[in-house]
Amino acid sequence: PLPNTGIGSVILESPYYGHRKPRRQRGPKLQCVSDLLSLGNATIEETISILRYFNAHGHGPLGICGFSMGGVHAIMTAGVCNLPVALVTFLAPQCAAPVFCQGALSASCDWDALSRHSSSINWNEWNCEDEDVKHRLGRILRITDVTRLPPPPCPWATILIQAKEDAYIDRRSEEVIRSSWRDYWKAFPPTYEYLSSEDYGVETRWVCGGHVTSFFNQHHTFRLALRTAMQRMVTEEVADAHYSEC
Repeated sequence: PLPNTGIGSVILESPYYGHRKPRRQRGPKLQCVSDLLSLGNATIEETISILRYFNAHGHGPLGICGFSMGGVHAIMTAGVCNLPVALVTFLAPQCAAPVFCQGALSASCDWDALSRHSSSINWNEWNCEDEDVKHRLGRILRITDVTRLPPPPCPWATILIQAKEDAYIDRRSEEVIRSSWRDYWKAFPPTYEYLSSEDYGVETRWVCGGHVTSFFNQHHTFRLALRTAMQRMVTEEVADAHYSEC
C-alpha cells in the first residue's frame, strides 16, 4: 500500500459521479455534452485548489495521477497548475473525441437526440456547419485534447502507462502526446542539463491487457509507477532542478 511507503493520497470524487451525480442523471451516463465539459473543468480546478492547499501548508513533493478520463484531467492539471508535480497516467487517451465519435463509447451516445438539438447551436462558431453530428461533436470534444495545453512541468517525474490490448484508446495516442511535448520543448527548451533524452525523462510503460482488465490486474504496476515518480521528485539532483526551473 502507498501509505506504507510514505505516500498519502487524496481521492477526488468526480462531478456527475457517486454522491455528486445530479438527481436527473440515471447511472453513469451523462445527459448532455456540456456535462462532460463541465465535469472536466471542475475536476481540473478542484485538483489545482487541492495542490495549492498542500503546497501552501508545506506538504510535498506533490503528484497527480488518474485513470482513463481521469488521466486526461491529470495531464491537463499538471500543465496549468504552475507547481512542480509528479504525473502518472493510467490508460489516458489524447482526446475524448475519438472515443465518443468512433470508438467504444460511440454506441452509448444518443445520436438522434444530438441531431435534433443540433439545429439550435450556432455551428459557425465551430467552423463545421456542413458536417454531420458526429463530426460536430468531435469538433467540440477537441477541447479535451491534452496537446492544447503545456506539457507537465517535471518531465523526469512523468510516467505514462498504456495497455497493449486497449480497445478504448488508440495506441497512437501515446506517441501523439509525447510528440507534442517534444515540439513544445524544442520551442521552449528547459535547461535540465542532466537529462540527455529528447523527452527530458518522460517514460512510457506498456502493460499486457485491455482497458478494463488492466484496471483490475495491474494495480501493482500502477503503485510502482507512483512510487517511482515520487522518488524522482525527491532525489537531490531533481529537487535542485525543479524548484529552480518549474
